[in-house]
Amino acid sequence: MSGNFLDVGVSGLLVNQAAINTTSHNIANANTEGYSRQVAQIDTRFPQFIGGNYVGTGAELDTITRIFDVSTALELQANISSSSELDVYLEQASRVNNLIADSSTGLTEGIQQFFSAIQTVADEPSSISARQVLVSQSQLLVGRFQTLSNQLTSQARSINIGIESTAEEITALGQTIADLNIKIAAATGGGLGNPNDLQDQRDRAINNLAELVDIQTIRLDDNTISVFVGSGQSLVVGATANQLISQAKTDDPRSLDLILDSGAGQVPVTETIQGGELGGLLRVNEQIIEPAFNVLGRVALAIQDTVNEQHQLGMDLNNEIGDLFFKDINDQQLMDARVVTDSTNVGTANFSVLIDDTSILNSSNYELRFQAGNYILTDITDNSTVLTFPPPGAVPATIPVASEGFSLILNSGAAVDGDNFAVFPSRNGAADISLEITNPNRIAAALPVNAISSPANTGSGEIAGVSVTDTSTPQFINIPSDLDPPLTFEFINATTFNVRDANTNAVISGPVAGFVPNQENDMLALAGLNFGYEITIAGAPAANDTFTASYNTNGFGDNRNMLLIGDLQQANTMDNNRSNYQQAFGRIVSEVGTRTQEARINSEAANSLLEQVKNRRESISGVNLDEEAAKLIKFEQAYQASAQIIQVARALFQTVIESTR
Repeated sequence: MSGNFLDVGVSGLLVNQAAINTTSHNIANANTEGYSRQVAQIDTRFPQFIGGNYVGTGAELDTITRIFDVSTALELQANISSSSELDVYLEQASRVNNLIADSSTGLTEGIQQFFSAIQTVADEPSSISARQVLVSQSQLLVGRFQTLSNQLTSQARSINIGIESTAEEITALGQTIADLNIKIAAATGGGLGNPNDLQDQRDRAINNLAELVDIQTIRLDDNTISVFVGSGQSLVVGATANQLISQAKTDDPRSLDLILDSGAGQVPVTETIQGGELGGLLRVNEQIIEPAFNVLGRVALAIQDTVNEQHQLGMDLNNEIGDLFFKDINDQQLMDARVVTDSTNVGTANFSVLIDDTSILNSSNYELRFQAGNYILTDITDNSTVLTFPPPGAVPATIPVASEGFSLILNSGAAVDGDNFAVFPSRNGAADISLEITNPNRIAAALPVNAISSPANTGSGEIAGVSVTDTSTPQFINIPSDLDPPLTFEFINATTFNVRDANTNAVISGPVAGFVPNQENDMLALAGLNFGYEITIAGAPAANDTFTASYNTNGFGDNRNMLLIGDLQQANTMDNNRSNYQQAFGRIVSEVGTRTQEARINSEAANSLLEQVKNRRESISGVNLDEEAAKLIKFEQAYQASAQIIQVARALFQTVIESTR
């Protein structure tokens, strides 16, 4: 009997000691992140049949289990991933928003100051100081474009570094999970019970992984967990972990591709990766950084192109036709940089992009692929096919893409099936802008053509306007700083006139009928002459009245061309002639601001949900110190009582021994 007493007491001592150890372990890890409370499961031993009755034989430790809810764990993973993605997205979007919306760094103020300087020159066209201010403001505008581009480039570079480091962390965590799978499978497979702390370590690693990327997990029968990313690509399967590799895109070295490498093969996963820090970085690059580059570049291209076009129709203080104000947007080097040839191409085709119409140009990037004997141009924003065309018969060849405002130039070579080219019409526009005018005398504020009425005229005819549309015609280039020839419009009667060479008096065209008195008449158009300029006469000229058009020599007080350049500020020269420069830029400011605010709201909501799930997880699996302290007292008392049983058993045994002496 004493032996049975002793055995029961020892069993109670052992199980309560295990319970005390488990409770102490809980208390020690109360503040350990991801720790799951453990419980010692105590069962009764199988009783003995003695004297017609079953007599209890004490207790035994069945198992030590952790309190863990799978559905809550999965919900926690999902919320960690969502919250982390939105936090990263908000941080990066806020940087861009602060950059482009700030008046000290944004573009709106720079454009305004540039056109204010243009207006000052229009007010004082012969003032060298006003012209010098315009040169300075032009340089500042160029500087603003380049600074914004450099800041975006720097941020894009930091995002790439973040993608690279995050991919490395994901690989490392995948290996950690695989190693823990091995240990856990070995422990459970050997009948050694549940390695609770190892499972907590693995769950922490999984949660850390969810912070980096959205994952799907599957628990297998051997107690291992497989982890999948993207659209189901395996990162961890049992004891095997694959590598997530970041590498420069073959058709865009400044962007990264993500590849899942299993050792036996590589699977691209860039397009399917979502959630976590990695998903946030990829999404902000796609939705914020790249559109900002393209809109900024498109505005830069539009300003350069339209100002250059008008400036080249004017005359400077040297009596010379205006030159480029900004760098030519179709400089060959710039054209070549707009197309990136995929490094894996087999063919020799070489393309460049000619900007035809900045008013049509949009903010898209494109893919040009040679497939099944045809080139296919795709807008990668919505994956729509823009143009399909066969290989040109001869090179170089120009392929207009009229709907997009540019042309593809096949400079040389031929493509092979599968060859790919990335087309970026506007991405580099802000980085490439530069000022050509540095000498204030070269600012073409005047128009090169002047028209006057003869003082001897008797009718009411008057010069209503002079316009210049093309200074590359022979009339402007045959004789430098002169019209060849100057013209005289000589009226035969109220509706008919001759166009004469003002130098030789020879009739160039006439008699020309169709003049309508008391309304504006374009004289060269009526005469069927295309000299690159137009003289408009209104009123009612009388017979023998004459009007002369000549080169505007020494017209230094003329501001007509500068006024026309100034008008470009409010002109709808972008977005299919629906927006001016500031409105076009304002759209990206508005869009980035909206996305930033949306991300802020979503981030706050996601963080709130995450806290709720964490609290629910803590209520299920967390350690309650008051509860554990109460358990500790209970188990201590049970332990002491078990020790008392042993003491009683020893006393009885001693009594039996003494009775036999």
